[in-house]
Amino acid sequence: MSLNLLGKMLLHQIILFCFLIPSGYTQESLPVRFEEGSIIPYNSEFLTDDSVDTCALFALGVDVDVPKRTKFRISIPDIATDQVIVAMIGINMGCDREFYVMPLSQNDTLKWKGCWSVCPLKEIKKFEDKDSCLFECQCSESCKEIQLIRNPHSIQDSTWYVCKMSLMYTPARSSCLNFSNRPSGIFKVYITDKPTVVYKDVYCDSETDGGGWTVIMRWKDGSVDFNRGWTDYKNGFGSLEGEFWIGNEIIHQLTNDGHTYTLRVDMINYGRESPFAKYSQFSVGSEYEKFVLHFSGYEGASTFSGRLTKINGCMSKKGDEDNAMSVMNQFGNPDEVPWWICCINAITSRPSNMWVDTYDVMMIRPN
Repeated sequence: MSLNLLGKMLLHQIILFCFLIPSGYTQESLPVRFEEGSIIPYNSEFLTDDSVDTCALFALGVDVDVPKRTKFRISIPDIATDQVIVAMIGINMGCDREFYVMPLSQNDTLKWKGCWSVCPLKEIKKFEDKDSCLFECQCSESCKEIQLIRNPHSIQDSTWYVCKMSLMYTPARSSCLNFSNRPSGIFKVYITDKPTVVYKDVYCDSETDGGGWTVIMRWKDGSVDFNRGWTDYKNGFGSLEGEFWIGNEIIHQLTNDGHTYTLRVDMINYGRESPFAKYSQFSVGSEYEKFVLHFSGYEGASTFSGRLTKINGCMSKKGDEDNAMSVMNQFGNPDEVPWWICCINAITSRPSNMWVDTYDVMMIRPN
């Protein structure tokens, strides 16, 4: 008999043995402290019963090679009756020996896919929203893929990733400022849209002026049509990797999160001077307020001062849904033209000899 076959037989016996051992925990007996979002001490009674942990580990079919200093604790009440009510995973990462864990309902175990993570307690204290730490895992190569098997006879479709080592988190993830130490690119930020929290892909600029900028507009060669109506500018359009407008609704939500924001407008010209305009106080009202702008603290370069002056003048204009379809190439600077139409026209109005190796961006960053 081969060692491989012998090992499989032994594992099967262990699995059967596990199902015969009652865990001692039922849904009714679970302590309140183990509700979703609880902080669980490492030496908690619920996590120190090795027989329960071992049985749960084998019953779920978890096969993972982890460092000695990393300890998995998986506990399932009523495992003998095959009723997966709550599953918990904790990882000892050497941080205060406490963990942030999340119970999984039976349906979650079967349906949920994504990146599983456990945050050290001392990191959690930095977060404005614990859920953003738990759900927005940035998986790295150090993560180990495991499959959760609910019983020895059926493998569910769910694939989980457990981050074994240091977590690639930054506090809150509420803006690109949290990613300023990462290369420029597309990241997820959470936006509070009470009573819910929504996640949005944004392009973060980590190179310009210290980084941490959320790009709200990029224009280069006219491949995307910016001559659009109210709804398109409200929801956004284009591609984050190319030309786009992020959307007035998102700009409103980002700039009304309890922080003040700076707006920066760059007219980038490779190989030449690239002027910019900056507003140290910038926010956008709601759709009910016609996405009105609130701004102050202008500063900018002298080159292309005509365009920058025009941009500065645009900032005083309010939106008007009835006039939001104004054609930009027929722009005559009427008071009714929304500020975003005015600004984009000012930014993209360049002499024909300046089309090569140039592009324009609008970015915001928390102060």
